[in-house]
Amino acid sequence: MTSLRIAYVVAALAFFLQGCAVAPFDRFYATDNNESPSCAANSTRASLKLVSEGPGKDYFVGLALSGGGSRAANFSAAVMLELEKADWLKHVQYISSVSGSSLPAAYYALFGDDEEGRWNETVIRKTFSQCFECWWAGYVALPHRLVRFLGTGYDRTDAMIDVFNDRIFDGRRFADFRSKDKAPRLIINATDYHSGNTFRFENDAFDKLCSNLADLPVARAVGASAAFPGLLNNVTFRNFSPKAGTQRYVHTMDGGVADNLGLETLLGLAKKFLDKNGSPQRCLIIAVDAHLSYDKELEKELPDTRGPLDAFIDSNAVDAFSIILADQRITTIRELGFDRDHLDAALKDNEPIGLLEVSKMGCKVWHIALTQLQPWRVPKEPSLPIWQPWKISEPTVVKKYNQQNFDPKVGRYSKMGLDLPADFYKKCLATIPTRFQIDETKMGLDLPADFYKKCLAMIPTRFQIDEKRVDDLYLAAQFLVQEDQTKKRVSQWFDEILHGE
Repeated sequence: MTSLRIAYVVAALAFFLQGCAVAPFDRFYATDNNESPSCAANSTRASLKLVSEGPGKDYFVGLALSGGGSRAANFSAAVMLELEKADWLKHVQYISSVSGSSLPAAYYALFGDDEEGRWNETVIRKTFSQCFECWWAGYVALPHRLVRFLGTGYDRTDAMIDVFNDRIFDGRRFADFRSKDKAPRLIINATDYHSGNTFRFENDAFDKLCSNLADLPVARAVGASAAFPGLLNNVTFRNFSPKAGTQRYVHTMDGGVADNLGLETLLGLAKKFLDKNGSPQRCLIIAVDAHLSYDKELEKELPDTRGPLDAFIDSNAVDAFSIILADQRITTIRELGFDRDHLDAALKDNEPIGLLEVSKMGCKVWHIALTQLQPWRVPKEPSLPIWQPWKISEPTVVKKYNQQNFDPKVGRYSKMGLDLPADFYKKCLATIPTRFQIDETKMGLDLPADFYKKCLAMIPTRFQIDEKRVDDLYLAAQFLVQEDQTKKRVSQWFDEILHGE
């Protein structure tokens, strides 16, 4: 949330620069992001056609990656790496991505088996932990781009697309998606500005526009999918069809407005599969959800919720949009067949969460969500997080702590519980993502554990995963995917799906 607010301030400066350009020039210099007219049928890997594995062997495995800015980009990438370690990612036939998660989704579609080794954890962490807002601000300030801001329709989103193109995708186009049989089909989702429906970057949609999708830079599709309202401008595509008449343009914005979980596209494909094959036991949807909940009740104690940044841009716009997306998320998850108990649940010992054997639409569903690592309602006086970032290799301790101290009736921790040494609490204090963070090496006096317990109980913060703490996101993905009971159940599912066992 903080990074969005900072980005809004930078965006305000861009507004001043662009202000005199928008009114007189937008009609004549508007940016068309698809510059290759063609009414020939498109045949890229961005396809909604069902994949056929052969007579009697057809199955459906789809991966939906949610929105959520840089947090979603890193968490989605981390989950994909964990799925690969479990030997499951290679069986994914379709990837549907929204907003920030479109970055790793497109990266995998391009470089998943790259000879240069770009699909590995070291490179991926470095790629998606970049400060894209910083690069964007630097691009906007370059003299030749300032001239384009003032004299053409070049806008804030164009600058971010240039960042994605230069820093991640190396100018790759849809024609460059991997074409091997086992490479997944990727559908990047944006929102149609006019109808409010999902706009998909796939062959059929660009056939209707008489536009050559193969020649479209991947960064432009990702930029459209991630064009957060208020921060980035919508992205325009030209309709070259002779039947277009006066409706010659399609304007798109952040895909999260229509569907922030990226599930709508996969649900449509799964329905086609079930209508054709009638095999729900061979259908699986994996939904990666980077949403984080937080308790706005804490702000009732404040006389004013505004901060210094609100002098430039009212951050309520960010909060309002987040509330809408959170409500939409709950509706979508419940439509799958999950009940409210699932939304309130956190990981428990010997009880995997997020697995739905038979959803309302028939398929198996695996919901991998960050909220499964924290209570739905964050307590006013927070205690320890339910997993220890520095001891992720010892999940038994995490489960034991959660089992003893989490009260599911009220959705919060009742006490700190475990009698652990002072060093444990020191580490906790040193890793809390808050401005009250204390460097462990500078804590000074060697005080008893109770002192640090009280210190923890007094810190006025929310136990969210800081979106800048990339390590935590990777550890969260490891815990959620590799948890023993979850892995055992999902392995059984894949046996059923792939072999009918």
